[in-house]
This record gives sequence, structure tokens and C-alpha cells, in this order.
Amino acid sequence: MGTAIVLALAYSIASEIWNRHVFSTMTPAQHLREARNGLRQDLPAIESALRHAYAIREDSPEFRERVPLQAELEKEEYDLNKAANDLKKAEEEKTMARNEADAARAAAISKLAADLKSLGYDVSVEPSESPDAVTITSSDFDDTDHRVRFLSFLRGNKAPTVSVCWAGITKVQLRGSRIAFLGFNEIYSLDCFR
Repeated sequence: MGTAIVLALAYSIASEIWNRHVFSTMTPAQHLREARNGLRQDLPAIESALRHAYAIREDSPEFRERVPLQAELEKEEYDLNKAANDLKKAEEEKTMARNEADAARAAAISKLAADLKSLGYDVSVEPSESPDAVTITSSDFDDTDHRVRFLSFLRGNKAPTVSVCWAGITKVQLRGSRIAFLGFNEIYSLDCFR
């Protein structure tokens, strides 16, 4: 294994030395041709083409063609870098907005849990698998009458659900047990902003 690493490193160094030798022995016409090949390509090809353009000496006849070609390549490089930066910035903003929405949902769910506890409800409140729902668990939900009254309370005008509604949570999952497939388990609309 160690021999393979040494051989790979030696090959890489030899290859780099050979590439530098080839590059330094190219004629201005060859550099110009390689620079033209980089037009309307991806960023690495444009960077390589610019390297060839910069290698064309001022005293060569190809220098007159180098100047506008170099300007075009530099503009393409700038445009591609700007597009990549704009895309990265948009992704960062999207991630930040998603994180802020997640934090707002978590805070709203915590507030709902505290409000329900302060009202005397013995329930467990936690995020649901769906981002637009909250899960409320109580063994009392296995009783239809208790479940219907609690759901009516949640949908009422004096319910502490305003914060979760503003956080984008529009559904409630009522469960009779934390254990999957045991007890009652249904999803209802909260009727936000009625």
C-alpha cells in the first residue's frame, strides 16, 4: 500500500513537471489556439485558456489577437464566478429561511405545550413528521367524547393555537399513545385564521 502511494506521488510530480515543460515550449500560435479553445466552456477550461493567453508574449504577432480574446475570456470568467456566487448566496438564504422557519415552529410548539399545561391539560406536545402538523398525545384521546371536546377547544377562539398557526402549522395529530399503532391516531385541521 505504501509503495502504491509513493508511486502515485512520483507519477503526479513527473506529470506536473512534464506539463510545465510542454507549456513552456509551446509557440505563441499554439498558446493562442489553446486560449481560443477555452471560449464558452466551463470555469476550469476558461482559467486554463487565460493561462495560455497570458503566455503569449507582447513581441509576437499573435499578441494583437490575444488582447480581445483575453478580454472575452476574462468577462466569461467573471460571469461564471458571479453566477456561482449568486447561486451560493441564494442557497444560503434558502437554508437560513428554512432554519428560521424551523426555529419558529419549535418555539411555537414549545409555547403551545406550556399553554396547554398551564390550562391543566395532561398532554405531550411535540413536532409531527409533517412540518405543517403538531402531535399532541394523551391517553384520554382514546375516549371519543374527550377527544371531540379537546379538538373543539383547539379550534375555538380562545385556544392557544395562534402561535403555531402563525408558524405554518395548520394540522394537529391527536394520538392516544406514544407507541405506534397503539391507541387512537388521527390528523385534523386546526382551522387556523377562521
